[in-house]
Parts: sequence; C-alpha cells; structure tokens
Amino acid sequence: MSLRRAVVALVDNAIRHSPPKATVSITVAVTAGRTIELRVTDTGPGLCGLAPDDVFDRFTHSPTEGRRRGFGLGLALVRDIAEQCGGSVQVESTSPVGTTFLLRIPPA
Repeated sequence: MSLRRAVVALVDNAIRHSPPKATVSITVAVTAGRTIELRVTDTGPGLCGLAPDDVFDRFTHSPTEGRRRGFGLGLALVRDIAEQCGGSVQVESTSPVGTTFLLRIPPA
C-alpha cells in the first residue's frame, strides 16, 4: 500500500509540473542485483531555483512556481516511504525540458 502511494505521488507531481497535454513516462526495470528501478519523467520546466536534493524536504516549493500547487509534502512522502522500504529516491536528471525521478526499491 505504501509503495503505491509513493508511485502515485511521483506521477501526480510529474503531471502537475508538465504543460497541458504533455507526456509523462513511467518505466520499470530490474537491475542485475534485483533492485527495482522506477523512473517517472515529465516534460515540465525542470527544477527552477531548487537544488535536486531539496525537493524532498517537507513544504518545499519552487520560488518560480507562481501559484502554489500543493502543500509540498508529496516528494517528502516518497522519500520517507522509499527509506522505510530500504530504498531511495533521487532526481536523476533535470533540465528546462523535463525532470526524471528515480525510485529504487530492493527486492522483498
């Protein structure tokens, strides 16, 4: 149940930060070490004015976001769930044409 919440939060974040009718991609792979890697990629403006690690802090918002779109808890929740499962989440890449988040979860 918690992992589902983490994935929903990542996808919701990607949708909210992409322009209308944009594409949000979700890919899942299993590494040779059997770690599950889930990537969520959006086509939004990238992280503006924030360090990639800071987006996982509670109540964090981009200073250029304009109208606030939430409470700044979604990505903090993702990090907490990932860590509880023995995994991790990170910003794999970000640019003016999109951001990719990588969620790594060890096998059960």
